[in-house]
Order: sequence, then structure tokens, then C-alpha cells
Amino acid sequence: PDHSPLAAFDLTNLEARLDVSSFVSKQWQIPHLVADKAMFQLRPVAANANTADAVSVPLKETLKILAAKLGFSGVPDTYQADRVSFRHFNANFGANPDQVHRIEGLHVSMNRTQLGYLINADRGLVKYFYWPEFTVEAADLTLYPDGKLAIHRASLVTEEGGSVSLTGEIHFGATPSVNLSMEVHNVKVGNMVNQQTWGNRLLGRLEGELTLIGGLTMDDLPVLQGKIQIPGLSVKNLPILASLAKICGKSELNRIEFDFFEAQIHQEGNTIRLYDIYGMKSHLAGLTGEFTVQPNHNLDGKFEIGLPNSTLDQIIRDDKQGRPTFFKGKADGN
Repeated sequence: PDHSPLAAFDLTNLEARLDVSSFVSKQWQIPHLVADKAMFQLRPVAANANTADAVSVPLKETLKILAAKLGFSGVPDTYQADRVSFRHFNANFGANPDQVHRIEGLHVSMNRTQLGYLINADRGLVKYFYWPEFTVEAADLTLYPDGKLAIHRASLVTEEGGSVSLTGEIHFGATPSVNLSMEVHNVKVGNMVNQQTWGNRLLGRLEGELTLIGGLTMDDLPVLQGKIQIPGLSVKNLPILASLAKICGKSELNRIEFDFFEAQIHQEGNTIRLYDIYGMKSHLAGLTGEFTVQPNHNLDGKFEIGLPNSTLDQIIRDDKQGRPTFFKGKADGN
């Protein structure tokens, strides 16, 4: 159906154990179903869709469609699979078809209970725009008959030692939505920016507590936001820093390794913004401002760099000693 978040799927090398008696009773009992590969194409509801008229597609109805697509004659009244396994589960999701988020090679086991399906998943990759590639270490979920997917815990890791742990819910149906909480640790920031222009200019590891909340429609995209810190963020190879080092006679300004760096983060679709930035390297420099990471992973923003009076007072420029005019004073005189 057009209103379903499931746009298409393709199962390869399917194996199933069938309960023959259920074919007589029309209950269509399949104790065990295994697919080598499962490719799912997910889609958000189209923009301006009248969700009030849309019909929810619960798990039972989705399984009926699945049964029909697998080649059973007609759509059965009920369709039960006690255990479903995907050796390689793949899915595309996201609003922009040119820059989709993606799950690849996830190993999934689903066991039916009275509540719904208990799901265990591991291995596989999660590719979310701007963020480095994550491997699924382990995940425990429950898929309820009303289409709610509860994520009890999920642990993701990167090759460079970064990690994300998340919990929350995803709701499918007439008004699909997501509400996830996540803790991010030790994620390399160099992987999140354009490698050619910024890869050798920013060094550090990101920490933070983030949420992903919102709809899953074209005109109601989820928002990833929260506060981040990048302990030991190092900024180097920037022309402005080279100029400051020369003007101030301080070679340390060529590369600033901040003792403290924090910011607010906001990602919606393919645009990520960092604002309320505050960075400080004691007795050397401070940084405030905001910037946006563009879809090509380049940065566009506005910063202010501050230097202590002890540095500014020693600057000699145009035969004058003291603070240059392009450094404004703060209210406290620093």
C-alpha cells in the first residue's frame, strides 16, 4: 500500500519449514523461515499526505502481504511464523534518495511470543549521513502487533574505537515516528568532515548525549540534537591561525589543542549544525561561534577567536603596541 513505510522488499535463497496441517485449516503455520539476504526499501510518507485518511498497516497485515508476495495462492486469513531469520538484512531509509541512510548485512533472529516478536540482531553496518560507519555489536528489540518497534538496547561501534548505545521506540503506521536516546563516546570527528579540506585540520573524539525525535515523513523529518563535547579537540593548518601566530609571535597558535570544547548539535535531513560553541585553551586562545556542515561535508560558519590581554598587549603592528583593532574588548575588559 502507498501509505506503508515498506516500499518494497526482496528475499533471496528462502528456506521454510511448513506445518502441513495448517494448510488444511487455512492458518498457514510456518514454524521456521530463513532468508540468506533480505533487502527492504523503506520510505517516509509523502509530503502533504493526508495521514488522517491513511490506514495503519499493523504487523499482521504486513505479514499477510509478505505471505502473498512469497507466492502463496491468495492472501491467507492469518499468517504466523514462529521464527524468522535473516542472515543478511539490508534496508535503505531517509528522505533524500540520493543520500540515503543504510543498514547492511545485519544478522536478525525473530521469535514470536504473545507480545509480538522478540528480535536479536548483531553484526552488520549502519551508515547514517555525516556519521562514521558503525558495526552493530548487539541489539535487543520487540516488534509489537500494532507496528511499534521497541529498542531495549543497541550497541554500535566503529573501527577507531567509537561507540553509540541507544534505546527508544520507532512507530510505523499512519503516523510513523521515532523517539530514540543515545550516548555517543569516542567518535572520531575527522570522519564527519570533508577529508580533502578538513581531514588534516580537525583532530579529536566526540562525546555526547543525543536524541532523535520526530516524524518519518517528508514534511516532518526527525531531528537529531543534544550537547556534545570534544575533549582535546585540535585545530591546525588554518591560514587564520598561521596569521595570528605571525602577528603575535606565538608559534603555539599554529595548532590549538583545546582543554575544553562543547557545542549544541542539530541535524535534520542532510544538514548538521553546531552552535553555542565554546572552546578554551588556557592562557592561549578561546573560540566561540557556530557552523553548518554542508552535504559535501564542507564547513560554513562564523567564529570568533579570543586571545588573552597578556598576548594582545605585546603585539606590535604599524609601529603601535597593544591590541589590534580587529580584536574587540569584552565587557569585563579581557
